[in-house]
Amino acid sequence: MWASLFLLLFAHTGKCLADFAFISNLDRDVEIQSCVARVIEQTFGLSRRFTYIYNDYIEYLPSAIANPIIVINARKPWSHHYNFYEAMYVIEAFDSGTLRETMKALKESTLWHPHSTREGKFVILTNEKDLASIFRAVWKFSILHVVLVVFEDGTNGKVVTSDPKTQENGCGLTPKLFDYQDCDANLAIKFLSPMRNYNQCPVFIDFHNPYDHRLKYIKPLLPVIEDVLNTTSIRVREPPSKPEMMAVGE
Repeated sequence: MWASLFLLLFAHTGKCLADFAFISNLDRDVEIQSCVARVIEQTFGLSRRFTYIYNDYIEYLPSAIANPIIVINARKPWSHHYNFYEAMYVIEAFDSGTLRETMKALKESTLWHPHSTREGKFVILTNEKDLASIFRAVWKFSILHVVLVVFEDGTNGKVVTSDPKTQENGCGLTPKLFDYQDCDANLAIKFLSPMRNYNQCPVFIDFHNPYDHRLKYIKPLLPVIEDVLNTTSIRVREPPSKPEMMAVGE
């Protein structure tokens, strides 16, 4: 009899624990989606369209969100019908290797714009513990506005940002200095202004239009700009040469 009562009690307790674990996981999923929605709102605003890129299955996309969204599976062939939209991206990447593959696919797609994408805003949703590898994977494309939401075991998300243009971060080569925030109602995401202290790190200026006449005016001003921005050098990446005009009749 006692054995039967013990088994009954054990079975009932086990079921309660299983139900509790299910409810706890469900609550955590709700918290994670709330966190992602909060980060999206602060990064893009409530009405701006953004592109949500995932790998095979969607894990973190909030079920109720006001923004227009383009959803793309990075593991499938990217449609050539995608045009460049606003340079705002949310990328699900379990680790840095997945992120590198996704960034490469994005770079080769029609969604990439050589100027606007680099000035765009990126939210990276990841479980990667090596934060330096995540920032390097994005900074290598000269993308500066990056927000990481890191989901470690048992947490509802930490929001991490960093400035590549510091000596502590090796001017973007060796990320070490990170700013952490809890993903709660006190979250405040701020992006750095282009006109700021670059801490003796190099700066790139891209010109993609061979007919852009600003280039000839900016070059003489580079020493002054370098002094104002506290940068060691401003490197101008020029477009290909203008195509030779064909003579009439050729």
